[in-house]
Amino acid sequence: MNVTVCFHLDLNYLDSSEKGELDRVYQNGLKKLLKVLYSSSDFLISISIPGAVLDYYSERFPEAVELLKELVARSQVEILGGGYHAPILPLLQPADRSGQIEKMTTLLRSLIGKRPRGLSLYGSIWDDSLIQPLKACGFDYVFLDESLVSDSLGQSPLIVSEYGKSIRVLVVRKSLAPLVDEDPSAWMNRLSSSCAKSPDESTDVLCCVELDMDSVLRIADRKFLSVLLGPESPVMLSIPVLYLKSCQSYVRTFIPPAMKKIHMARKTYSSIHDYLFDNPAVLHLYERMIYINMLISQSHGKDKMRKRAAQEKLWEAQCGTFFVSFSGGEGRVSSSRTRQTAYKLLNEAERYLRESGQFVEALTSFDYNCDGFNEYVFQSEHFNAVISPVGGRLCDLNVLTNGANYTDACLSGDRSKAAAFMVETLSEKEPEKFAVSDSDLNWSDALFAERKFDGKRKDILLESECSFSQLKMPVSLQKKIVASSTGFMVQYIVKNLSPFQLRAHFSVSFGFSQTDFSSRKDFQYELELIQDGNRIKPSKDRCILKKGVSMLQISDTGGRMVMLFEPNEEAGFIAETEVLREQEPETRVQNLKFYWPVDLAAGRAMEKTINFMLIPSKKGRND
Repeated sequence: MNVTVCFHLDLNYLDSSEKGELDRVYQNGLKKLLKVLYSSSDFLISISIPGAVLDYYSERFPEAVELLKELVARSQVEILGGGYHAPILPLLQPADRSGQIEKMTTLLRSLIGKRPRGLSLYGSIWDDSLIQPLKACGFDYVFLDESLVSDSLGQSPLIVSEYGKSIRVLVVRKSLAPLVDEDPSAWMNRLSSSCAKSPDESTDVLCCVELDMDSVLRIADRKFLSVLLGPESPVMLSIPVLYLKSCQSYVRTFIPPAMKKIHMARKTYSSIHDYLFDNPAVLHLYERMIYINMLISQSHGKDKMRKRAAQEKLWEAQCGTFFVSFSGGEGRVSSSRTRQTAYKLLNEAERYLRESGQFVEALTSFDYNCDGFNEYVFQSEHFNAVISPVGGRLCDLNVLTNGANYTDACLSGDRSKAAAFMVETLSEKEPEKFAVSDSDLNWSDALFAERKFDGKRKDILLESECSFSQLKMPVSLQKKIVASSTGFMVQYIVKNLSPFQLRAHFSVSFGFSQTDFSSRKDFQYELELIQDGNRIKPSKDRCILKKGVSMLQISDTGGRMVMLFEPNEEAGFIAETEVLREQEPETRVQNLKFYWPVDLAAGRAMEKTINFMLIPSKKGRND
């Protein structure tokens, strides 16, 4: 049995926006590896690296790219292709997918001198619908993680097909990488015994080993290389492009949509779409990405330079690290900090499109997130907002002047039901906290029916009927939303439809996500309000005012934005800073709640109104 080993260094997890991290990876890892490769001509390896990172290295460390070019020329190193920004290819529109791949291919041809024949998918996020487009882009093979393929298929190269097109699959095994402090001989024995498990001993065995920077440097040590490249070594090193030229045997199979495991306490996801549906914050980022793609595709006859700039920002925002992180091993949900970077890029793209033609404010109704219900999308000069009929809440608020998304962290996990932006609650007791009890009527999950929609007047009227308390008292909430260039006017009409007296407290909650992560100590929001005619600065960490609040100003010192809340009647008020410690880095949310007492006889109604305004500010944290 002939055993061939192909090493694969996967650097697709690198974020091109983190320049300090890129420099650290080069100085502490890549530079040392290139030095060993240049001096050991028998040491072969394939490398996956995002095009944006390679572009940065070509400017920052041009000598490294020149050395890579020489190593590729002597068939010692193979640089794999893929999307320029290491996107999740199954999530992209065909034009974005082919555009990113072609941009990466053009970069490799100009810097390295060769067109890539294979690629590595970010996070091994695979879908069989990729076979045709990848083949059309000139790829012969793709690397996929061992968790996606059954062990019964052995270790020979696989081949998958779809609609008359086929592509070869090389299974990479991270489990065969050398362990910390593992002896070279012990590692070689483990590698050999794994290859010996091939069900067909008459065929060549290909063992592709996935390495991170730490493990590749362990192999590059002289002690390891002397065993690996010595005359008694049981394996032969190669790179995929050389091995596949002489390969005589493939195993035909079908690989369903799948991805690398994502480390979460709740479950393991079998596909990228299962992951999105279970993580609302990431799903909303994906929906925003699709929306910007739609705006670009519908932009005809406008400034081509600005349209191209918007396309570049969209591609940059499609980087896989913004949706799921595979840095340091198993996958994790992307942090709010990285998603804010993506939102900033998408907001810049929308701003470029608006500058390319005459912008007109508009309120439209269509199925924005493909959930079967029409959402309401309002485009203002300074912001973009999406209102969902589910809960009647503002589920997406992007401010174009500072690029921030103020609703991102409010959608993390169960908080999407309890403290999202503009959610109404009816409670028997006077509110003292933001948690919603079982006895409360929370409209966050209620489906509001559309009673009126006027795009010209930017007017929406929604209504929902639910049951309250143990008596199951029917209560209706009518919600009128009027959009303007400065914000929203929201009118609430609560009506008692039961034959009993309704005594409760009606509250409206808002949650502002942290968008500025430049300071670990100071939270970006500052509160100021008017109570009983007096101007006070309440504590943003924890504040309860039972009555008398007639206006609230919340200043975003990092994003240069002021938000004003003005109820038509004096209200009770609660403020609380919530820390989401499960995120890394930890993320804070500024929760706000206005509430009023309710005392309605049978068939009577109560009306409350809140004016919400967004005003750009010239003053920031450092002013």
